[in-house]
Amino acid sequence: MMSNPSGHRKPSGHRKPQALAIAEGYRKDRIIKNPVQSPPGVPDPPSHLQGKALDRWREMVVLLDEMGVLAMADRDLLAIYCTLWARHLEAEEHIRVHGQVLITQRGAQSNPSVKISNECVKEMRIILAQFGCNPSARAGMASNKPVEVDPLEAFLAARAKARGLKIKK
Repeated sequence: MMSNPSGHRKPSGHRKPQALAIAEGYRKDRIIKNPVQSPPGVPDPPSHLQGKALDRWREMVVLLDEMGVLAMADRDLLAIYCTLWARHLEAEEHIRVHGQVLITQRGAQSNPSVKISNECVKEMRIILAQFGCNPSARAGMASNKPVEVDPLEAFLAARAKARGLKIKK
């Protein structure tokens, strides 16, 4: 486990983006000099994805590409997420039809689909955070999309700079 400047413990497998780590005051000798970059792009779905999993793939690649966080290397992780999504929907449908408790020869038992659904949700939340699909994860991520500059802000900033004024943001 690694600790960060705020004193909270963080699993060692989850690193902060470089810019955020530097801004928070991490020691420069602890910052990776040349982090591995994956080429941005929209990967094709794996051939095994079908039905609801494939539908979810198509929704997610549009969303993640618009966010600027999708890379070609994300194909397998996204496929896992989409498979979990379809499994979660199937489990929820089974719960809707049969209920959370099943009556068997042994008596009342918890529907196994409840556990399946809960496990899928837990895993999906982890993957979604890795893609920046929650507010706290987005706060620490950088996009591979260029930042659009507001023409009015650019004009006003240039005008203020020419006059020697400082603009508060």
